[in-house]
This record gives sequence, structure tokens and C-alpha cells, in this order.
Amino acid sequence: MQMMNTRMKKTTKNNKVRQIVLMVIAVCFGLQIFGGQMNADTREYSIGLEDNYAPFSSKNEIGQWVGISPDLMKEIAALEGFECRFVEKNFKEASDQVLSGEIDATMPVSIIPERQAGFDFSEPFFKSGIVAAIYQGTDINSLEDLKGKKVGVKRGTTDAMHAYKLAAKYNFTVVESSNTHAVYNDVIIGKVAATFDDEPIIESLIDNGVPLKIITKPVSITSNSLIVKKGTNSELIQKFNHGLAQLKKSGRYDEIVKQYMPTKRPQPTITAEMTTVDMGDFWRANKKVLLLGLVLLVVMFGVIWVLARALALSLYHHSKKHPKLDDLLERIPAFIIGNVVVLVVGVVLALVLAQFSTFNWVGWIIGVVLITLLEGLAFAKRLDQVTIADTKLRRKVLRQYHLRGVVRDILVLAMAGYYIATATGTIKMMVDVYAFEIWSGIFVGFIVILSILTIWQRKVVHIIEDNN
Repeated sequence: MQMMNTRMKKTTKNNKVRQIVLMVIAVCFGLQIFGGQMNADTREYSIGLEDNYAPFSSKNEIGQWVGISPDLMKEIAALEGFECRFVEKNFKEASDQVLSGEIDATMPVSIIPERQAGFDFSEPFFKSGIVAAIYQGTDINSLEDLKGKKVGVKRGTTDAMHAYKLAAKYNFTVVESSNTHAVYNDVIIGKVAATFDDEPIIESLIDNGVPLKIITKPVSITSNSLIVKKGTNSELIQKFNHGLAQLKKSGRYDEIVKQYMPTKRPQPTITAEMTTVDMGDFWRANKKVLLLGLVLLVVMFGVIWVLARALALSLYHHSKKHPKLDDLLERIPAFIIGNVVVLVVGVVLALVLAQFSTFNWVGWIIGVVLITLLEGLAFAKRLDQVTIADTKLRRKVLRQYHLRGVVRDILVLAMAGYYIATATGTIKMMVDVYAFEIWSGIFVGFIVILSILTIWQRKVVHIIEDNN
């Protein structure tokens, strides 16, 4: 009996141990499942940041992001339970990729009315004003001294807007660059005489030994925030706003900003007033380039009109003498004629060649050759297809066919050329969101012209049908 009791006690003890082990295993298994599920549900956001952009964002010696923007973002992510992945982009790339959905957000971005059509903004986390800066070794002391000189700015920014608005008043030329480093390098080597930028950025550069001098008071004080594409990532905006409020309440926000803020220097007495940039400023800044482009398109039209007709007539007459050539023209697939496949090749070549010069005669010549070949083949085929007894009427019909084809092809190349010019900075967009408005206008104009030409061509088809 005593032995049985001893066995029962041992069994009970073993059962308790077994239960404890099973509970531990169950807890660990549960943590693995639910913890894994929590990690799987944790959203990661891609945030575009610019390097060499202190005090907001830069990389340290070991490649880690430091500055007001990444530090705020990391702490807010920890508070709000999400992950953030920083992607190195210049301002123009970042804002464009937010609009295209390639990245989720970027910061810091000035809150201005022109951007509200395309972006949603968080609560502002910093305020700053724009100042003018020069290389310390120059004798420039005021904006009046910039007359006849070049001023460098970063493309698509409020600093660029500021410069364009003042360019007419102080008679200087604005030169755009893609990133902050390029702008200040141009100032130091003397490629440009001055630049406009947010005061803290220039102050930070001066603190780091860059030989710059601020010559104006900060103006156009704007709030900087995180931006996302309009109508998307609203949860990121909500989390950012909530986390930012918590950091401000705890005092951690002030600690982060204080850690990176540059030395405050005495302010100059000169003020460069700021007003809103409008489409008139876009025209004044790009008038010469746009007029040159228009002239080149008109010349291109005349050259192609003559060469394509000459090629078509030559092919047509030779095809009557050489059956093989006639057979070849008959075999040309319809989709090649009247399609933009050849034009796409031309656009690709033009994009490659555009990096070598501001205006590229080689690209222009390639465009002329491609459209001449395309329309020459098309016209030669139509010469053989259109059979109208009335000679005058036949010429009129063929001329209208030819006109539509050449105009259509030149319009496509013009759109490609405009894109290249904006991408390379030949055409200055003033501020990033004006690109949407301008491209919308170009697209609508393109559709309207093609619609008119299509209606015209349908009338020509009816003429052919009535006379056959």
C-alpha cells in the first residue's frame, strides 16, 4: 500500500512536470505563431530622403541615416508600430516617385498651395525661411550685385520658385541642378554666383566648413512636413501626426531638433521678398527655348514634307518598272504604316543622345530621317491604292493623307522632345507640380489635333468611296 502511494505521488509529480513542459511549449508555440503574425502585419513604408542635406538628412561615416527627418521617423515608427525603410533620392526624384507610387512618402517638403493638388501633407514638423548665399571669396554683397550673373537652385523646389520670381527684378539667370551637392559645388567653383536655399541647410554647411556667406534675411517662412500621394497612405499620415504629437509632448522632439540645428548667426539686413510663382513666370523663364523648339518643329515639318513626298514618288515610279519592288510595297504590313513603332525607336535614341548636349542636332536629324522613311513608305503605298479618275481630286486626297501622317508623327516627337527638355533641365518647370498641369494641357491639345485630323481623314475616305 505504501509502495502504491509512493508510485501515485511520483505519477502525480510527473504529470505536473509534463503539464508545465506542455504549457511552456504551448506558450512558445503561441508566441511564435502570433508574434510572427504581428510581425507579418507590421507595415513597412518607404521614405525618400536626400543625402548631404543636413540638418534634415545625411549619411554618417558608416552609411547610417542621421538628421531631423530620419530620427523623427524612426522614433515615430517605434511609437506607432510600423517599420520605415529609407531610400536615397534627390528632391525631384522623391516627389516624382511618391506621385507614381514607387515610394510611399518623402520629407521634408514645404507646404505650398501649388503642391496640394497632388499630395497630402502631415502636420508640419519644422519651419524655415529661404536665404541667398554666395561663396565667401566673392565681392557680392546684395541681390543687385547678381545682375547678369547665374544663380543655382535645386530643381522643383520652393527655392527655385523664389529664384525665378526674383530673376526678372534683379536680372540674373537661373540654373537648375538635380541635387543639393551639385548646387553648392557650382557655387564654390564659380559656375554660379549664388544660390537660394533654406536657412538651416546653409547654416549647417557653413558649420561643416563650406565657405559660404548668407547675404539676405530669411523670407517665405514655410512649414515642412511629410508628404504622400493624394488619397493614399492616409494611415501613415495619421500615425505620423499622432507620433509627432507624442514626441512634442514628451520633449523628445526638441531634443532631436536641438541635436542637429546649426549655429545661429547674425542676420543680414537685406530682404528678398517672395511672391507666388505663376504660369507667366514659366513662360518668361522658358520663352527662348520654347520659341526655338517651335521654329525647329516648323522647319522639321517642311523638310519632312518635301523629302517624304520625293521618296514616295521615287518608290512609286520605280515599283512600276520593277515588279519585285511593287511586290515589296504590297507586302508591307499595315501596322507599320501609321503606327508609332518607328517613332518609339526615335524617342529612345533621342533620350540616349539628349545627355550629350542641351540641343542635339543628331537627335533632330534622326527624327527627320525616321519620319521621312515612315511617311515615304506610307505615301508610296497610298499612291498605289488611291485610284480616282479626277487628277486634281486625287492629288488633294493624297495631300490630306500625307498631311495627317506628318503632323501626327511630329506631334509625337514634339512630346518626346518636351519630356527630354524637362528631364535634362533645358525647360525649367519652376515647381514640381506645374509639370502635371502643363503635361495635361499638352495631352489635351494632342488629342484635339489628332481628332480634327481623324475627322478630316474620314471625309477623305468618303471622297474616295464616292469616286470609286
